[in-house]
Amino acid sequence: MDESWAAQLEAEENFHAAKVDVANAPSRDYHDVMVKAATSVVYDRVRLAGLGSVAVIGYSVAIDLIKTQLPAATS
Repeated sequence: MDESWAAQLEAEENFHAAKVDVANAPSRDYHDVMVKAATSVVYDRVRLAGLGSVAVIGYSVAIDLIKTQLPAATS
Protein backbone atom coordinates (compact mmCIF):
# COMPACT_ATOMS: atom_id res chain seq x y z
CA MET A 1 0.00 0.00 0.00
CA ASP A 2 1.45 3.36 -0.92
CA GLU A 3 2.12 6.01 1.69
CA SER A 4 -0.54 8.49 0.58
CA TRP A 5 -3.25 5.80 0.55
CA ALA A 6 -2.24 4.67 4.04
CA ALA A 7 -2.43 8.29 5.22
CA GLN A 8 -5.90 8.64 3.65
CA LEU A 9 -7.15 5.52 5.41
CA GLU A 10 -5.67 6.63 8.74
CA ALA A 11 -7.37 10.04 8.41
CA GLU A 12 -10.68 8.32 7.60
CA GLU A 13 -10.37 6.03 10.61
CA ASN A 14 -9.74 9.05 12.83
CA PHE A 15 -12.72 10.89 11.31
CA HIS A 16 -14.96 7.86 11.84
CA ALA A 17 -13.75 7.53 15.45
CA ALA A 18 -14.66 11.19 16.05
CA LYS A 19 -18.16 10.55 14.62
CA VAL A 20 -18.57 7.59 16.97
CA ASP A 21 -17.52 9.81 19.90
CA VAL A 22 -20.23 12.34 18.96
CA ALA A 23 -22.79 9.54 18.58
CA ASN A 24 -21.89 8.15 22.00
CA ALA A 25 -22.12 11.50 23.76
CA PRO A 26 -25.16 11.42 26.06
CA SER A 27 -28.02 13.76 25.18
CA ARG A 28 -29.16 15.49 28.34
CA ASP A 29 -32.15 17.16 26.75
CA TYR A 30 -33.95 17.90 23.49
CA HIS A 31 -31.46 20.69 22.68
CA ASP A 32 -28.57 18.20 22.76
CA VAL A 33 -30.49 15.92 20.39
CA MET A 34 -30.97 18.81 17.96
CA VAL A 35 -27.25 19.67 18.08
CA LYS A 36 -26.42 16.03 17.31
CA ALA A 37 -28.98 16.06 14.46
CA ALA A 38 -27.34 19.13 12.92
CA THR A 39 -23.94 17.49 13.28
CA SER A 40 -25.32 14.39 11.56
CA VAL A 41 -26.54 16.41 8.58
CA VAL A 42 -23.02 17.73 8.00
CA TYR A 43 -20.76 14.82 8.91
CA ASP A 44 -22.76 11.64 8.24
CA ARG A 45 -22.94 12.44 4.53
CA VAL A 46 -19.15 12.37 4.10
CA ARG A 47 -18.23 9.32 2.04
CA LEU A 48 -15.10 7.55 3.16
CA ALA A 49 -13.08 5.52 0.68
CA GLY A 50 -12.15 2.87 3.23
CA LEU A 51 -15.33 2.76 5.32
CA GLY A 52 -18.12 3.87 2.99
CA SER A 53 -20.86 6.05 4.42
CA VAL A 54 -22.37 5.15 7.76
CA ALA A 55 -24.80 7.51 9.53
CA VAL A 56 -23.48 6.75 13.00
CA ILE A 57 -24.58 10.07 14.46
CA GLY A 58 -27.99 9.86 12.75
CA TYR A 59 -28.66 6.45 14.29
CA SER A 60 -27.80 7.89 17.69
CA VAL A 61 -30.18 10.82 17.12
CA ALA A 62 -32.99 8.40 16.27
CA ILE A 63 -32.39 6.44 19.47
CA ASP A 64 -32.18 9.63 21.53
CA LEU A 65 -35.48 10.89 20.06
CA ILE A 66 -37.17 7.62 20.98
CA LYS A 67 -35.77 7.88 24.51
CA THR A 68 -37.23 11.39 24.89
CA GLN A 69 -40.68 9.95 24.17
CA LEU A 70 -40.47 7.11 26.70
CA PRO A 71 -41.88 7.66 30.16
CA ALA A 72 -39.24 8.27 32.81
CA ALA A 73 -38.23 5.12 34.66
CA THR A 74 -39.24 5.00 38.29
CA SER A 75 -37.00 3.42 40.87
